[in-house]
Amino acid sequence: MKSLIKPREVVNPKVIEKAYEHATQEYPKEAVGLVYGGRYVKAVNIHEEPEKSWRIDPKTIKWDKLTAIIHNHPEGDLWPTRADMDSHLRVGVPYGIFKSHKSAHEVSHSILVWLDSKYHDYEYEGRPFINGITDCYSLIRDFYYREMNIDMGDYPRDVDWFDPSYPERLNLYEDNFAKEGFKPIKVEDLQRGDVLLMRMYWGKVQNEPPVNHGAIYLGDDKLLHHLPGRLSSIDSASKWINRYLYKAIRINKKSKKIKWINPE
Repeated sequence: MKSLIKPREVVNPKVIEKAYEHATQEYPKEAVGLVYGGRYVKAVNIHEEPEKSWRIDPKTIKWDKLTAIIHNHPEGDLWPTRADMDSHLRVGVPYGIFKSHKSAHEVSHSILVWLDSKYHDYEYEGRPFINGITDCYSLIRDFYYREMNIDMGDYPRDVDWFDPSYPERLNLYEDNFAKEGFKPIKVEDLQRGDVLLMRMYWGKVQNEPPVNHGAIYLGDDKLLHHLPGRLSSIDSASKWINRYLYKAIRINKKSKKIKWINPE
């Protein structure tokens, strides 16, 4: 398996400073930069709507030396778009994102976050919620990566992926957990590491919502999960099971679908 390169190993404070300067110069367009061995290089955004997205001519990229890509969201959100996540998975290097805001006097910038929480050393509890980076699915992926030696796939998603009115609505959990080697189990047979899939009623979701939340069963009537707008936490499992449970699932360790980190 290819070793996991964490952003702090290839990106220094000077790179981030240069990215902020570039974003200020390009505002209100999205600024995108390429990082080569700790050096930030401005890229030309050739997207048809540069205020909303970015695209680089692939011929201008030194692929063999590329260590990271950084871009901003002017007057946008800190979390990645579905297109950002899709690009990150295809390119395979750390992607940094920050948001920019223009006031009466200056353009200011947020902290920079990195796609894929595996690049970070977050504890399981107390994570901030950032859709697509540190959300309920990311928490499950991290748990399986660290505790189960399993590298689950990531799936590009927008913040409204579960909203029935969203044009590109996804069924993130039901469509993909079977692909990862999970199978349904009886709730009375729960063991540590099993996953609880839930239907939550929030936002625009009414009537019967899709499966829009996932949690990890820890044993002793405890679960680990991450809700929008909250820090990740450990809560009473029975409380959430009784109110919201749709299905309990378990990884089938004999499945050929599993991507083991260090196969024995």
